[in-house]
Amino acid sequence: MFFKILFSSLLFFSTAHAQEQVFCPGDVAFDTEFTVPTDDGNTRDLQLNGVGLKEVFFVDIFLAAFYLENPTSNPKAILASDEIKVGVVHALRNIGKNLVAGFFDNSFYNLCEDQCAELEPFHEQFVGYLRDLKRGERVYLYRYSDRLEIQINLVESLGPIWSPEYGYLVERMFYGNSPIDQDVKDGILGLAPVCEA
Repeated sequence: MFFKILFSSLLFFSTAHAQEQVFCPGDVAFDTEFTVPTDDGNTRDLQLNGVGLKEVFFVDIFLAAFYLENPTSNPKAILASDEIKVGVVHALRNIGKNLVAGFFDNSFYNLCEDQCAELEPFHEQFVGYLRDLKRGERVYLYRYSDRLEIQINLVESLGPIWSPEYGYLVERMFYGNSPIDQDVKDGILGLAPVCEA
């Protein structure tokens, strides 16, 4: 019941009022602000940090937007912070589950090192939530200090995954030293903008 209320709050607060936007390839727009509820019943406003574009063989696959309480281009500072972080993946074409799972599997086993056995059940839980995405659908990853929560299109709630360590590993997948995609990393850190105000 708690999580049903929580995600209802997420839907309400993140869509409650009009926002300024940035405009990206594929006629996609992202709000410059994203409001999320906190565990104490309040809300917090996050700011758009940047947007990255994932391409495969010169074909646009998805856009990734990244929201922080305190925007910065410093990945070490982001990884060290316990603030709430939200990543949004917008599918620019139909994307099969196996392709998405492949991205995450390769990155997980590249990064897990001596934590592989410990974190593998959480990774299997995460991958188990994945499904085929249709063009225009969005996956929201909410990174709280103690868990990772997932939504699709702000209405389909998945998770939570109760592992701070796995949440940290997922962060490293996007903006650590060995990211899933360097262009996506540069974009979400605001180092290589792909969108315009």
